Amino acid sequence: EKGNGESVVAVSCCAKVWEALLSLSLGALGSGNVDGFHYCLQNIHFVFNNTTSDPVRKVFAGLLLRAVQEMDKCVSSAEKTQLLKANMASCGLSFAVSFVEKVKGKNLDKSCTDANAVAATLCISIGQQISKVDFSHERVGSGTGPATICGFDLTSSLFEDFLSVTANPKIQHLLLQVWNQDVTKSVAAAPEKDWLSSFVTYFAPGIAKLTAHAIAADQDAYLNVAVEGLKFYGLCLQAFAGAEEKAAAISALALPLLYSALTSASGSRTAKTIAQAANKIFNLFASKSPASAKAFIQGLPNDKRLLLTKGLQESNVAAPAAQTANSARAGRGRFNPGRIKKPTIALKSFGAKS
Repeated sequence: EKGNGESVVAVSCCAKVWEALLSLSLGALGSGNVDGFHYCLQNIHFVFNNTTSDPVRKVFAGLLLRAVQEMDKCVSSAEKTQLLKANMASCGLSFAVSFVEKVKGKNLDKSCTDANAVAATLCISIGQQISKVDFSHERVGSGTGPATICGFDLTSSLFEDFLSVTANPKIQHLLLQVWNQDVTKSVAAAPEKDWLSSFVTYFAPGIAKLTAHAIAADQDAYLNVAVEGLKFYGLCLQAFAGAEEKAAAISALALPLLYSALTSASGSRTAKTIAQAANKIFNLFASKSPASAKAFIQGLPNDKRLLLTKGLQESNVAAPAAQTANSARAGRGRFNPGRIKKPTIALKSFGAKS
């Protein structure tokens, strides 16, 4: 892990060995042998958890993600025997418990910095995949009922710690970033829609609380948290396109946040950048969930409607002037509202007086 050529070659060879062993162990699952898979999983996790090199950690995180995905396929397959699924669920549960405990032991909610941001992101990504695995399979001949536990039961408390308004804004930003990427991928994966719905239902209120805190803080440290938080609701709205009830629920949480961002009295660069992101996402809601947007706007007193009109106009005018600066910052992990781009919609279309 010294970074020289010889070390890089050694790491590459080591990773290829474990990748080959993992492939062999997965091939042996057909005969009901889970021991080899369990052995590989333990050793790959050991390297991931103990290395001090980010390049090494990335390689072994990739192996862990592959293992978790294969684990999920096995326990959810209708073609696998009940015994194999039960054994795999037991093996996976043992790994998942160990993984979450070790991540909690790092206290990332308090100690996340640029120095360990890569490790934190990888931990969140693996934890997110663990969340999707159902470990509830009855062991044949055990004489007991099925173990009713899923990965979400293990990771939810960890993620709640990261979402707390008292947590480090760095870990909050990384968590929301991973979640936004996952929501985007889940939109194209129809089988994950049910899981996504449960996930959003559980965490959306907490994300709203955190995003409100980040907007009100009006500090550079919370800029990315606020933007990623607002973006989360825009992506969820797109994910639940056509589901009016879910879209209305998302709108009920998002629109007050967007209003807050667009009507901030602060003239700081942070507030203006958040308002630019909010402008695009507000117009997405006006386009994709017009009934909810109309009800929200018409429910505002006239003075607040005027403030919203002013905020939309100012944030839309400011966007071209800040475009170059925002593009430069995006490469450094700064503001990047993503692909959500809609023209500003006049509030007159919702019966508001300007």
